[in-house]
Amino acid sequence: MPACCSWNDVFQYETNKVTRIQSVNYGTIKWILHMTVFSYVSFALMSDKLYQRKEPLISSVHTKVKGVAEVTENVTEGGVTKLVHGIFDTADYTLPLQGNSFFVMTNYLKSEGQEQKLCPEVSRGPTQRGRRAEMHSGNQEVFAHPCLPATAEGPV
Repeated sequence: MPACCSWNDVFQYETNKVTRIQSVNYGTIKWILHMTVFSYVSFALMSDKLYQRKEPLISSVHTKVKGVAEVTENVTEGGVTKLVHGIFDTADYTLPLQGNSFFVMTNYLKSEGQEQKLCPEVSRGPTQRGRRAEMHSGNQEVFAHPCLPATAEGPV
C-alpha cells in the first residue's frame, strides 16, 4: 500500500528483524577485536604523526610559446606623425628559464630614441678607445651602453 494514501501510513516505517545473542564469549571476542583495531589505528597515527604528514610536491611544467606579436605606434618626426609597425617573434618576448621560473613579456614600453641596431663605434671593431681597455683586461662580456656618435675616422 503506498505511503501517501492516509496520514497513518505516512508515519509508519519498517525495520529488519534483529537477533540478539546473549553470550559472554562472543561479546568478549567482539569487544577485544574492536579495541585491537582501534588501538592499532590510534598507535599508527600518533606514533608516526601520520595525521600531520604531507607529501612533497613533484611536478614539472613545460611551456611552449608560439606566434608573433605586432606592435603599432605613432612616431612624430619633423612635425609629421606616421604609423610605425614592429614585429616581435618568440625570441623577442620570452626569456630563458632562470631556476624554477620563466618569463613571458606581457607589456612593452619603448624609451624615446630606442633603436635596435649596431652602434657606429662597434662596427669598426674592438680597437676603438673605450673598448680597448675592456678587451685587454680579458673581459669577454657584451656591454650594453648607449650609442655614441662616431667622432673619429679610423681606429684611435
